[in-house]
Amino acid sequence: MMPTAARASDALYPLLVATIAEGRGFTQIALEQYINVIRLTKNAAVAEQSTLLAIQHQDQKAGLALSSLWALYDPNNLDAQVVALVLHLEASADQGMPYLSRAVEINPKQATESLYEVCSLLSDNGLQHLRTAALKLASL
Repeated sequence: MMPTAARASDALYPLLVATIAEGRGFTQIALEQYINVIRLTKNAAVAEQSTLLAIQHQDQKAGLALSSLWALYDPNNLDAQVVALVLHLEASADQGMPYLSRAVEINPKQATESLYEVCSLLSDNGLQHLRTAALKLASL
């Protein structure tokens, strides 16, 4: 979805603040501003960039919020769904379900391969949630 001119102009200042804050190492400010930009523009590229920034800086709260927005605004991007799935599985199987379901809809084979690759990133709790979510999905 292309942002309207009003949305784009409204997003210019927070995008500038986010970019400068990120460059100067003020990650929290950058992430907050990126969330504002994404909500205004629904821009999947900004959502992806900021999700990766949150992951890089191990900001779990921002990672959850941003990965949800990335998955929402880029619903056919398998990577967006898998990243959101992995981050949300640490919390619960139910939070990961929508992303697992969408990843399988996009490409079942690639989704399975991606999940095998990321299993090593999950805690024991996350792996248990993945098993639970997979069983729920299989029973639908």
